[in-house]
Amino acid sequence: MTAVEARNSRDTPPDDPLAAAHAREAALEAEVHRLSRDDLTGFLRRGPWGQQAAEALLHLGSDALLLITDLDRFKRINDRFGHRGGDVVLRTQAHRLRESLPSTAVLGRLGGDGGDEFLALTERDAVDLQNLVQVLARPVEILGRAVPVSASVGAAVRPACAPAPLLADLLATADDALYEAKTAGRGSCRIRTC
Repeated sequence: MTAVEARNSRDTPPDDPLAAAHAREAALEAEVHRLSRDDLTGFLRRGPWGQQAAEALLHLGSDALLLITDLDRFKRINDRFGHRGGDVVLRTQAHRLRESLPSTAVLGRLGGDGGDEFLALTERDAVDLQNLVQVLARPVEILGRAVPVSASVGAAVRPACAPAPLLADLLATADDALYEAKTAGRGSCRIRTC
């Protein structure tokens, strides 16, 4: 060590333990945030989505609307354009959902890699479901081609006069509504009351 380096090392204050603790805490929070989100869409993974949705449901009560969105014929898109093409569709549809719903909506992606179902919990009157289905039916550009896409949507609400619903009840009801929508044909929406 040269004389200058020795002098500089004496002049440098020791590491601030409080600053180091804050840095570690910030790094841990960043890692927890990263692990709670789907890498492709930025939506919450199912477990963290359930936690945040349950908290939001306490505030929304009977004004809650739960949506399950399933991309129609997604396997065909993956088969035709590969996973990169499928990823383009997933990112595009996630962006469309984010833009169509209020910023307070709790958004999640089911199934992780390869999953083509999205969850959303929001206010009942904040969404025009028919418009949402139309937005999700706009073609997506993959490798310079406009590829037709569509999504089926199942929605669940609770009557205004009823007590606040449980998240599990809303999920089950929305799943039933999604099944009805898919049975009715691609690009449709069904809403059920639980």
